[in-house]
Amino acid sequence: MKKSHRKDVIIARVIFAVVLLLLIALIVGAVIMIRGHMAEKSAQESQGVIVTENSQEQQPVVDTQTSEPEITTEDTQALNPVVQTTTGVNLRKEPNTECEVLTVLDQGTMLELIGEEDGWAVVDYQGQIGYVKIEYLQEVM
Repeated sequence: MKKSHRKDVIIARVIFAVVLLLLIALIVGAVIMIRGHMAEKSAQESQGVIVTENSQEQQPVVDTQTSEPEITTEDTQALNPVVQTTTGVNLRKEPNTECEVLTVLDQGTMLELIGEEDGWAVVDYQGQIGYVKIEYLQEVM
């Protein structure tokens, strides 16, 4: 083989290697992007969000087997006034003194006021809905 042909063969091999490396990099990048998208979709589904392939819109998952709607902190934050306890007080499961105590709140504990029922306040404390006697609460300005 002539010396000039050897140079041509070497140049062709170098070009082939560069093209091959670019293709491999492109494939690896595509795989990483697809895995990231799948992980994001999986995380959204585990948080209760349905992602449809035909739309960018995210829809919350509705559990039709529960009889009562679940109220979350995000649902109530923007709508409800903030109150605080004036003394140490029980957060109860129902609006009466005979029911289960969910936790004991310290004086000055901030709560979101959801509603009122027969002298009891329905409040959200760290995502937990319960009842506190209204007389032990004051509105935060």
